[in-house]
Amino acid sequence: MKIRTGIIGIGSMGQGHLKTLLNDVPACEVVAVCDIDENRLTEAMGKGLLDVNIRQFTSYTELIDSGSCDAVIVVTPHPLHPEISIYAFGKGLHVLCDKPVAITVSGAEKMIAAWKKSKVKFSTMYSMRSTAVNKVIKDWIAQGRLGKINRVDMVCTKWLRSQKYYDEQTWRGTWKGEGAGLLLNQAPHNLDLLYWWFGPADAISAQASTRFHNIETEDEVEARIKTKAGFPVRFYSSTGEAPGMDRIEIVGTNGTLVKDGSTLVFHELENASDNVIGESAKGMVEIPCTVKNVEVPQAERGHKIVFRDFFDAIISNRENSGMISPGDEGIHSLEWANAMLMSSVEGREIKLPLNRKKYDKLLDDLINWGKKL
Repeated sequence: MKIRTGIIGIGSMGQGHLKTLLNDVPACEVVAVCDIDENRLTEAMGKGLLDVNIRQFTSYTELIDSGSCDAVIVVTPHPLHPEISIYAFGKGLHVLCDKPVAITVSGAEKMIAAWKKSKVKFSTMYSMRSTAVNKVIKDWIAQGRLGKINRVDMVCTKWLRSQKYYDEQTWRGTWKGEGAGLLLNQAPHNLDLLYWWFGPADAISAQASTRFHNIETEDEVEARIKTKAGFPVRFYSSTGEAPGMDRIEIVGTNGTLVKDGSTLVFHELENASDNVIGESAKGMVEIPCTVKNVEVPQAERGHKIVFRDFFDAIISNRENSGMISPGDEGIHSLEWANAMLMSSVEGREIKLPLNRKKYDKLLDDLINWGKKL
């Protein structure tokens, strides 16, 4: 069985998704594409990604109303994600909306409400959940192998972008066209992992800045997240660092798990630190530690895994919550991103849940301001 699919947005990312769907996702039959810029359609045709059997549209409503598709992949600039997805839900089409699902939490809530009224599947593209090393971390935390978690540090700077990256798409790096910068384009993947691993937060404080590029939006952020579980998460990300790092330290009472790229190392304590703190007869103590490499299985990862899972969920009618990256879970990293931006602008810690109306007003002000952060 193949699912008739339309792709809405055939820019650089949309063309990448189109290629993946054509070559690596057997359950998908691409039958239609859409872009308001006909040059994008011509470009995709010139690259051999389209043929006469794939219908071309310049209006997403016409594609959705055509009856050609059972599902759509939404790959437009971020502000359009809710509008298009809500329209598709209303017409009974399954939706995989690229991240972020929206630029504001209020927008995401409208999407989720529309989806819940439908009987379709809803996914988003948090492909880092499919990476083996991240799945191992998820399992370790779920199994309690680290003991009680004391703190987490994440540095994710493998997001280097040139000025050309922003200049070649006029919507990039603008408040109106993108809703934010790093926090809504690159870092959502990392924020999603933090929520996926550790759950919700009580409060967030952050400093976002524009240091490396000639754009309006932020290209650097450092933040402190207070989790509901009681431990802090320190977070740093930028699009201006080389060679860049993909590193996380998770410090628990049984030891410290360190991810560095695709490798995982456990610094295992001989005795749990909380026991030693409470029971040691000595005032100043050291706990013997053994450094162990953690086996990470070889496995496929990336966009194609999330796509395959989405189409399998449609065919098998699996519960939406059983997918790798359920669309409604996209609201969590978005709320954290919105809170980080609000914290930076207002210079204070933001309590969660985020005040939706206040954030919408803040974004409107930034759009009207139209200047660097």
